[in-house]
Amino acid sequence: MAKKLGKSEVPGGNINDFQCFGPVAKVDGNFQGVMLADLGCFKQGEVDSNKYYHAAIVQSKTTSKWYVYFEWGRTGNSSKPQFQFVECNSKEEAQKEFESQLHSKNDKRGQWINVSGISVLEAKPGKDVYLVREQASRTTGLPDARNITSGDEIKKVVKKGKVKIDIEPEVGSLLKDLNIGTVAYTRATMVGDDMPTIRAINEGRDILKVAAQRIEKIGDSVEDQIQDKDLITLTNTLYSRIPKEKKRNLEASLWILNRRNIAIWNQDLDAFESALGAVEVEVEDNPYGDLPIELKWLGNSAKPLTPMAEWICNWMPSATLNKHNYLGRLRLKGIWEISRKDGRNLLPKVQDELLSQKLEIKERPLFQNGLRERPDLTTEEKKKYWHTNTSVLFHGSRSVNIRGILKSDLILRTNLNGVPMVGAAFGNGLYFADDYKKSVGYTSHPGAIYTGLNRGIIKNRIAFMFLGDVALGNSWVAKKTETTLSKAPDGYHSVFGKGNHTQGYHQKIQNNEFIVYNTKQNILKYLVEIDATKS
Repeated sequence: MAKKLGKSEVPGGNINDFQCFGPVAKVDGNFQGVMLADLGCFKQGEVDSNKYYHAAIVQSKTTSKWYVYFEWGRTGNSSKPQFQFVECNSKEEAQKEFESQLHSKNDKRGQWINVSGISVLEAKPGKDVYLVREQASRTTGLPDARNITSGDEIKKVVKKGKVKIDIEPEVGSLLKDLNIGTVAYTRATMVGDDMPTIRAINEGRDILKVAAQRIEKIGDSVEDQIQDKDLITLTNTLYSRIPKEKKRNLEASLWILNRRNIAIWNQDLDAFESALGAVEVEVEDNPYGDLPIELKWLGNSAKPLTPMAEWICNWMPSATLNKHNYLGRLRLKGIWEISRKDGRNLLPKVQDELLSQKLEIKERPLFQNGLRERPDLTTEEKKKYWHTNTSVLFHGSRSVNIRGILKSDLILRTNLNGVPMVGAAFGNGLYFADDYKKSVGYTSHPGAIYTGLNRGIIKNRIAFMFLGDVALGNSWVAKKTETTLSKAPDGYHSVFGKGNHTQGYHQKIQNNEFIVYNTKQNILKYLVEIDATKS
């Protein structure tokens, strides 16, 4: 018969004496044959809990006895967790004890409900429920358990023949900082070394999609949001699945899935996904890792090394109407040329198709006259750019999201078509600006207004923007926001949110923005790092 030992009592006195095994629990209510599980509980009734519960079937290396190990505590709490061993007479008995306890924490306390097509395990009245928290890495549990991956195997250090590549110091330094910084941000945001699996990330995106639809019906009143059962359930589920750090008793507007928080969650999920690819990178030998690109160092404001770098240094500071003076003077700390290895540059084909339509361009972005002097384009290319309204535009993003963009380019999520996009006035498209100070607002610059001040900073790498060539064709000038757009209106190839003309969520749009709904219409050509100091 299984015997509970005292809390914090370690059989044999050696915490390293226990072997942990997979497989790992991945689905609520499915614990048969499982030998390791991580669960999370964000709310216990009306109480702000944000707790975790860990369980593992373990075997003593010394005595070969079987135990079930349970550990629990507050997510992100730096204090020592509570734990308890249960001694069992056999592996089978340990399995039975393990399953019984997990069922009691999970599906026995919950009931399955449907929230806009998503099946969610909601706590029964007067109960709290711990949801399965699938992780690619964990800080909870015994030392051996922390090495068990989502693939149910203990990570083994395999010495590979290192292939050291010849790389410019400025490129290597950038990639190393992006790799290390993205992983560090994820671990800090997710609590400790915990990292979600790609499946958990995708589930999180589905939850955010439904939450955005819910907010369209509820509105932006926090009082109404906290009274909405479905929105609270979605919020609780997301935090239970993905253990983001959250301060205790934080005011509701800062954690509930409202417009602002959904935007931050989306950015964080992208960073988490990028971190999964960066965590195994051999930064000293091949900092590119899984990035299908090559970068070339072009210099900076102090020392432009190529004609194109000199053009950027001369053109970019003037590409603004100077409406955001608080950002200070622009300094270009670094300029890199981006070359993709995966054949994604389909822009020339799009341009040829637009040329065949013999367009009469009525609306163009600002600051495009300098296009004629661009040294990276041939004379024929310059003509093609002009007649197709292909413009050089800015796209800003948080520093921790730069690696992910370099890997996958800008992504249109097809599952979001027709869904009101949080922070996206013209729906699910790729957004660009012709005023660099507009794009700075989406970076990790201290003066950024759209991403949350100082969010997503990488040490020594504060603010980045991409310069992209975007085939706009004929742009439709929007007269109001259209948050559910998934394509330009018939007869047009892009949408133009014209500054001082279009109504946004809360105020008039001050700066132009341009939206395309086909990834083939753009290519990111240059990555620019800007100085965040004011002067």
